[in-house]
Parts: sequence; structure tokens; C-alpha cells
Amino acid sequence: MASKSPLTGRFETHMHAKEWVIQTPDGQIYKCRNLKNWLREHEDMLDGTVRQAWMA
Repeated sequence: MASKSPLTGRFETHMHAKEWVIQTPDGQIYKCRNLKNWLREHEDMLDGTVRQAWMA
């Protein structure tokens, strides 16, 4: 049940989510809330895994 809640699940509305501005090496800028969720959605842009990016 908690994973489906907008306050505790994998959503931008997670209660601990912060706002981020991410710039790619080619200069493209992304604004997001909930970095881990953004990493999952853009895994194809990462050099490694989501876990590696999250822990860096």
C-alpha cells in the first residue's frame, strides 16, 4: 500500500523528494523533483546503473 501512495511511493510527490537541476555533458538541462525517480526514467543516459549514480 505504501508504494502506491503519492507521499511514499516512486513519485515526484514523495515526501522526501527534493528539487534538482541536472545538466548533461552536452549542455541540456533537466529540472526534476525526486532524483532517484528521474534516474530510473533516464537510465539510458547513465554511464552505469541507477544505484551507482544514486550512490555517487
